[in-house]
Amino acid sequence: MLKPQVWLSFLKGCTQLILFLGSLLRYNLFSLVYLVFLLVSPLVPFHKEKPFLIYNGALLACSGLFTLAQIVFQIVLAAYPPYGSLVSDCSLDLALRQIGLQSFADTQAQHLVRLLLAEPLTLIVSAVSIGIGTRNRGRLFQSYPAASAAAPPSPEQSVVCAGIDATDGVAATEAQQVADDHHTLSMGLRKLRSMLLHFLLLCILCSCAVCSPSVTTSVYIVAFLLALLVWSIGGPGPDSLAIERARQCMAMYAALHLLVVFCYQLPVTHHIQGLEPNSTAARMMGLYYMIESNCSTNEVYFDRQIRANEYIEPLLLIGFYFFACMVMYLWKTDPYRRRRSTLTLCPLLALYGTGLLMVNFVFNFDLQDIYLAGLNASQLRQAGLQIYPQPWATFSAQAAFCCAFFVGVWSLVAGRRLIATAAVPSAAPAAPVDSSSSTSSLRMRRVGGQQQQSRQAFGASGRRVETLLVELMSKYSVLVCCIFWLLMCSWLDVNVNRVIVMAMFLYFLFTFRVSFSFWKRQLLAIFIILVLYSMLVLLLIYAYQFDSVPEFITKITSLQPAVPRGRDSTDNAGLQDDENDDVADEDGQNVEEAGSAARGTVKLLQRARLLLLLRNARQRNFNTLLLRLNQLYNAYSMKFSPTVWRLMEVHWWKIVGLVIVCVAVSPIEGSNFDASNLIYAGLLPLYLLAPEPVSIVYLAWSSLLILAKMIYQLNLVRDPLAPYAVKNCTANSSKPDGQSNATSLPEGIYADNFRYFGLHVPNGSGSDSLFPHLMLHASIVVCLAVQHIVRLKQRHRRLLNGESGLAPKHNLIFPEFTFIEFEAFYCQRWIRVATVSIEAYCPLGHSFFANFFGYKLGLELSCIAIVISAGLRLDIFSCVYLLFLLLFNFLRRDTIRKLWPLLHLLVGIGFSLQFCLACGIPPMLCLKYPWFDAVNNVVFSDNARQWLFLPAYGVPPRAEKLIGE
Repeated sequence: MLKPQVWLSFLKGCTQLILFLGSLLRYNLFSLVYLVFLLVSPLVPFHKEKPFLIYNGALLACSGLFTLAQIVFQIVLAAYPPYGSLVSDCSLDLALRQIGLQSFADTQAQHLVRLLLAEPLTLIVSAVSIGIGTRNRGRLFQSYPAASAAAPPSPEQSVVCAGIDATDGVAATEAQQVADDHHTLSMGLRKLRSMLLHFLLLCILCSCAVCSPSVTTSVYIVAFLLALLVWSIGGPGPDSLAIERARQCMAMYAALHLLVVFCYQLPVTHHIQGLEPNSTAARMMGLYYMIESNCSTNEVYFDRQIRANEYIEPLLLIGFYFFACMVMYLWKTDPYRRRRSTLTLCPLLALYGTGLLMVNFVFNFDLQDIYLAGLNASQLRQAGLQIYPQPWATFSAQAAFCCAFFVGVWSLVAGRRLIATAAVPSAAPAAPVDSSSSTSSLRMRRVGGQQQQSRQAFGASGRRVETLLVELMSKYSVLVCCIFWLLMCSWLDVNVNRVIVMAMFLYFLFTFRVSFSFWKRQLLAIFIILVLYSMLVLLLIYAYQFDSVPEFITKITSLQPAVPRGRDSTDNAGLQDDENDDVADEDGQNVEEAGSAARGTVKLLQRARLLLLLRNARQRNFNTLLLRLNQLYNAYSMKFSPTVWRLMEVHWWKIVGLVIVCVAVSPIEGSNFDASNLIYAGLLPLYLLAPEPVSIVYLAWSSLLILAKMIYQLNLVRDPLAPYAVKNCTANSSKPDGQSNATSLPEGIYADNFRYFGLHVPNGSGSDSLFPHLMLHASIVVCLAVQHIVRLKQRHRRLLNGESGLAPKHNLIFPEFTFIEFEAFYCQRWIRVATVSIEAYCPLGHSFFANFFGYKLGLELSCIAIVISAGLRLDIFSCVYLLFLLLFNFLRRDTIRKLWPLLHLLVGIGFSLQFCLACGIPPMLCLKYPWFDAVNNVVFSDNARQWLFLPAYGVPPRAEKLIGE
């Protein structure tokens, strides 16, 4: 025999399903009444007899009245032949169709079922529900306890239910511990469930907002952003009274919104002035006439000019309404609120609404024919205001941008609260109890001790996971925010909004590099400003989708809108979520049964042992995983972490130098030079000598280049500078000979003055897009920031160890193994070493290899690098390097050590000189190189110029050769 709550859930689910189909398959007053019943159904407590009978009685009366009206109407039509002659007038036929009465002449079978099936099914289901409720009144409604017992039993109530006197000494104490354990686990599961439901509800709320932008849906996006803000600053939790009231308000607003959308499908509402179909006011309010009525046929015609998301919006609204009601526990059939017995139609709607959030629907106002007709739409896009053909991508990116920084704000607030609560004294120990007890008390003590150990292990695991999460978020939340920050600024098209955000990002990193204390003081303020700014930008872009807003902005700013330009494991996760829900339901059911169904000491012991076995089986694997992770983390922290950080401290600045060289010589489209990178090449020798001060200059210059390249993409800036971009040289710019691609004077892209300094507009496809160029300079910024992080980390570690904050004088990975010890190890005889102290002269092999590998083989490696560089270059500079190599082969190491600075100086000066030669003379000067004269054309051919590394218009020397330097 099925339980009463299962019967009630089945009846309620069938009723809601029939009402949903009746209101979805047709649009008239009858369906509107069914929609009202459907929206009211979550609020009706079916486990109470009076509301159950009133609701089903009203539904029975309405469906019976509608069925009777349909029958009488068809009899009247058939009484006056031919059938349907009474409604031959089209206006009368349309008016009756709005009520739900119409002729079925020449109607196909599927449309006949669609129009007539709702009333009989609703009548039958409501009548059956009333019949079952009245015939089984005692079993269905009187088996439920009072409403006051709906809450889960408290620890004290569990002790009383167990049949143990609270004054029974040890037995009462042990029973109290068991009951407290049950209560704690139940509360933890309820808290986790409420949190997950709350965030899923926010996802559906956001999808309702972005699916169809309008004035009516703007309430949803404002509520979504406010909910994120309240969560990030540590406001009321999902179970608080304020959040529950907010859910109720949003659910009522969604129901009202759904009724308005449904009523607008009735032609009678189209006579309201200003709300005509496809009018500006109607589209601004988000009202679309989706169903077209036709007197000649009973088929359903959907307006094909309406976008798909407009049809999805009502389904999202009803899904949000039902899910909000479920979260508020308004839709329930039993006082214990078991999800397994109440989830009938709502999970389907919730999953459907959540899946729609991931689908790429095009949503925005379809008003281009009104305010974009005949206008030069070329500049409003540069200001970040446009009508996106696929706005879901932009809104999703903006929402992720906001969420990333909300997480950052939350981590900071949580970290401060953790520090503030760390000094709270622990609770006082419990008072001693009487040691006298019976045999059952001894059993309770033994089981209670096991429960206490299990509870301590469970609590320790939870605290360990919580501490790990807080530690990870405190360390890496800023990094996650910076990644979102950088991608948001550089991945999409450039506009004023992204230029401002990029400037804030570069300011964020620059202040971190210059003054860590100042950066730390302003960190929270920067994140709050970013959150508010991203919210403002999101609301502005959202408001720009409204009707007449582009016209208003164009009228005020005289800026024209841009032409829109588009851009070209879930099942497993769902199964895992279902499995987790089943496990949570099983745990909650076991805890509830152990707390309330126990009536004696023996039964309580059995339940406690069963619960202990189940929990230990689940906890064992989790504790083993945590233990292994902890062992790996401790091994890394104790053995490898100091060495890795020291290795980065010694060699990271060299990696940064290599990155700077690669960025400096990186080509742009059609050429291989970027004169703005001359600062990189010119300061590189100084950076190798003094990396700390020069790195600040590099960081500032990279930031300026990134902002300059982004600002130059804006038509607002580029159009006024267009007259200065290309200067036509009036002299003869013919080729020196027919076989050469070089020209005497700059032509084509080589005549672009701004392109010479790296400012150009890419075509937006492949490698010629702005994103790779920005990422080159951003890589320098990131590498310099990592270099500063390494320096601060090592300084902090030395101060914690009681050492000086300064780095060791010698650049050794293992500073304790100095050069004096190396000489003693390398020069002394092994017999003498063995007689003194082997430990003093025999260091570990990896220490010797890491510290002095370059000392022993550095010269040989340098010679090999010279040979490779000369073989790749094959020009005059390679000859100079080979001469040095030949000279070194005949000299002693002491002499080479004296000549080595001369080679450093030559390479440093040669690097800057070669980069200047690769860039050449600025095209604005219109100068002619002397080797292009008629006298020198025979000698200075293309091959000769490449071998001598001489600049030329059209065929410049390849700057990539400098990577070998």
